[in-house]
Amino acid sequence: SGLLATEFGVSERTLRRDFRERLMYLDLDYYNPL
Repeated sequence: SGLLATEFGVSERTLRRDFRERLMYLDLDYYNPL
């Protein structure tokens, strides 16, 4: 149970970080169109 919670927490943090980076890339593309 504890191990699953730990793995879920790590994966959740990774997903949130990836999602945040994708949002930043989208903002860059939006404000600075190529």
